[in-house]
Amino acid sequence: MKRNSVWDTVIAKISALPVRDGLYLAHENCPQTYSERNYDHPSMLGAFGMLGGDRVDRDTMRRTLSKVIKQWQWDKTWGWDYPLMAMTAARLGERKGAVVSVRVIKAENHFTTETQRGLRPQAKSNGWGRPSLRLD
Repeated sequence: MKRNSVWDTVIAKISALPVRDGLYLAHENCPQTYSERNYDHPSMLGAFGMLGGDRVDRDTMRRTLSKVIKQWQWDKTWGWDYPLMAMTAARLGERKGAVVSVRVIKAENHFTTETQRGLRPQAKSNGWGRPSLRLD
């Protein structure tokens, strides 16, 4: 397939990832990512954990991951937050962080036939409000 120059123009105009205080933000209009909004999916990790990360600064992403681990309201998270964090940690070379992230013992991080049918498991949570995961 022949290269389409229109896409080169689009690519050239893509905004840089939003950064504030040396951390990636959820989006450019969310300076409160780590305070008032630290309960939603930590989507900013996806720029490196799920996507190619060509425009991601590894040091900024490492600080971002560390901040998410320390300040996110983990009691309000669910589903793909844990594997997203694990993929980001893995791509940063943080093996322990990757393994710990997917092994969080929390009802919202368990997928069984019951959860597929919409039933909430009665799994005992370890109360991972502030993870013991360290990235150093």
